Amino acid sequence: MGGISVHVFTLTAVVIGFAASLASAQCNTTSVSESQQCSFEDGFFHSNLTFGNTSVETCNTRILKYASSWISTALDNLTIHLVCQALNNEIFTEEKLQMLLSDLRQIMESTLNLYYILSNNQSQSDVIDVLGVLNTLTADNLHNVDFIKLWFYIKIKPLLAFVSKEFMLNLSGKNWSCATYQTIVKGFSDEFPNMEKMKQKMVYDHFISVFLTRNDTSDPGCVSDTKGTVDWLKLNYGEYSAYAALEDFLKINRNFSALDVLDSLSPDQKAQLILDPSTGTLENETIVKLVFSSLLESPEEGQLDAFFVAFVHATTEKNVTIIRNQAVRDIMLNLTLTALAPRFPIFEPDDFALWFQTNLVVLLASFTPDSLVVIPRNISCDSYRAILKGLEESLASLQPAETQGIESSKEVLMEGAPKSCKLDSNQDGNHQKLQL
Repeated sequence: MGGISVHVFTLTAVVIGFAASLASAQCNTTSVSESQQCSFEDGFFHSNLTFGNTSVETCNTRILKYASSWISTALDNLTIHLVCQALNNEIFTEEKLQMLLSDLRQIMESTLNLYYILSNNQSQSDVIDVLGVLNTLTADNLHNVDFIKLWFYIKIKPLLAFVSKEFMLNLSGKNWSCATYQTIVKGFSDEFPNMEKMKQKMVYDHFISVFLTRNDTSDPGCVSDTKGTVDWLKLNYGEYSAYAALEDFLKINRNFSALDVLDSLSPDQKAQLILDPSTGTLENETIVKLVFSSLLESPEEGQLDAFFVAFVHATTEKNVTIIRNQAVRDIMLNLTLTALAPRFPIFEPDDFALWFQTNLVVLLASFTPDSLVVIPRNISCDSYRAILKGLEESLASLQPAETQGIESSKEVLMEGAPKSCKLDSNQDGNHQKLQL
């Protein structure tokens, strides 16, 4: 047989020590009837109920809860002592610190595992409540960065699978300093790749967003001690910034500069930047070029597609039927068509329909016969029809003076289609079928 882990011995000793004191207290202070016996034999607490001539040993769930909670509290005390030793002992090496941190975390993980199994898989909130993760925090260690860093590693990381909305709200309501809040954000950010999207969003919605919008902290929004927008965004949002709306940044930090963190903004936030009147982007060709350059040069795939999903949603909500600034509109359409050009040869009819009937609708007033150069001539008849339908539908929202480019493009498109294609054209209400 293999040897038993030293961590199991440690955990067992802690539990037995607690159980012994609890047993002694209960045996000495509780009046015991003739039908109930209380004893501590061979290092284990026994509670027996006698029914007639039959003695039935019961599993006391209170012992399980108290022991688990006590271990959690003991870990806090050990963590405080560890911080003190590490800061004041010059020979306390980083290697030794990491070893002891690993030991403490394993005790926490073992306690969690034992409680969860022995309590018949209690609910998530019950596990958090029993271990009392937040209850043992004091006013002093709420502002102690070194303690919170170790506390998060030892006590929060093992519980990430169990955290709930209520836990996050309780966490956000604590009297953190900006420094300790940012320490927790760093801890959550380290775990970001390992978390499901639902958990990631929970961290943002019920911890980060709630804390940063509080008005009763010493530095609402944690703006004062940061060095510009880049530093502020990284410290206060970490990996979770993509879950915020651009307007959230602007409300919390009046000095927020979207251009300073353009590469860090999500496609959704870039769409919001372009359409937000307060930023003036729709009147600024330079900013629009920068936004599209950041989308097209991003190492992450699908940025342009994700941008247009958000862009279409926002324009629909705002009832925007055309981007009125022609120079801005020209830039957006031309850069998009150029980016799509390598993909056009493998586009299916549905792909052409998506882009020309949905994504590009508010930009098509800038479409000209020259725009057709990037579209292969050997696409299917259905693909030709999808493009033609998009061009025709866009006419409904345009003034007569804005339709010339589209009308000319339709003619060129139909002339260039294969002879076998039958294209329907609706002009001035007259339905024409052209066979070329």
